[in-house]
Amino acid sequence: MGVIFKTLLTAMGCAPSNFVFCQDVESARENLRESPAYDLIFLDHFVPPTYDFRDSLVLLSGVDAGTPIVLLSGTIPEDFGTHAIDARISRCLHKDDISVRNLHHLLTELDVPLAS
Repeated sequence: MGVIFKTLLTAMGCAPSNFVFCQDVESARENLRESPAYDLIFLDHFVPPTYDFRDSLVLLSGVDAGTPIVLLSGTIPEDFGTHAIDARISRCLHKDDISVRNLHHLLTELDVPLAS
């Protein structure tokens, strides 16, 4: 997914040096400790070590409340929106819907800068 996002964001005019990709929540937490100012976080539904976005959100509880978090998943959980922590998710993006057009629309909606 990192390669796909890097390709799409670069095609949209964003500098690759502006992206940080993490393979797990622990790496994300470390990056957030070192540099807490992110415009947006994409959180895969099934990312290690929890393999559950809600548990991952608990581990990422230090993320600034103003930073949008987009749930990225092949399957959006049927019970999404039924837990209080779900409110931390700004948008859901189905992996099958990833395209330059949809990503541009999402970033525009969330007021995320598109170019560096």
